[in-house]
Amino acid sequence: MTEKAIMDNKIFAHLTDLSFQRDWKQAVGFYFVYLISLMVLNSVVTTFIMAFLHPEILNGASGFAEGMAAGKDIGRRSGMVISFLMSVGLSLGIIWKKKSYSLANYGCLLAAYLLAFFGGIFGLVRVAFL
Repeated sequence: MTEKAIMDNKIFAHLTDLSFQRDWKQAVGFYFVYLISLMVLNSVVTTFIMAFLHPEILNGASGFAEGMAAGKDIGRRSGMVISFLMSVGLSLGIIWKKKSYSLANYGCLLAAYLLAFFGGIFGLVRVAFL
């Protein structure tokens, strides 16, 4: 096998190449990598919001449990926004890079919009198989 053929068979190959046509194993790898990056991005944004934009939440918390509850609420809200933006952005990027402007792909985009409101776990499923 050539080096290119070996690279094309790897599960985490071509993760940043949005025009690449993935098989089901590569789509699963794409899904997990972007899901983990979405989680990391959400934790960074939540930490930034709590530390710099709303420090009164941390200062006004009477204990660990109250601070964690406030952080969980902010994390849930920012997670919905981030997962929505990432799902939609990846969908648009894939459609644009593959130049496949079909009605089915726009249906996938609509599905990504709707599923992203349930979080990144659902919003990225259809994007991975585009």
